[in-house]
Amino acid sequence: MIDEIENGIYYELFPSLWKTILGLAKTYQTQIFASTHSLECIRGLLPTIKNNEQEVMLLRAERENGSSGITPITGEFFEAALEQNFEVR
Repeated sequence: MIDEIENGIYYELFPSLWKTILGLAKTYQTQIFASTHSLECIRGLLPTIKNNEQEVMLLRAERENGSSGITPITGEFFEAALEQNFEVR
C-alpha cells in the first residue's frame, strides 16, 4: 500500500514511476495499492495502462446517500476514461 503516491515527485516523472511500479509488481508477483488525489498522477498512468489493461484497475471510493462504497473500474474502461478526459477521481 502506497498512500498519496504523488507526494514529493515531479509531475513529469509520473509515467516512469507507474511503469516502474508495474514492472516491480510483475517481477515480484504482487499487487500494489496506491492512493492519490492528484489527477496529474492518475493521468501519468495512461502510458502504462496501454498494453497492460488486464494488470491495472481503479478502485474508486464513492459516497452516496450517506453510504460509502467502492466502484471497481477495469483497466480497459480506466484507459478509455483517461483518454476522453473524464473525471475519475
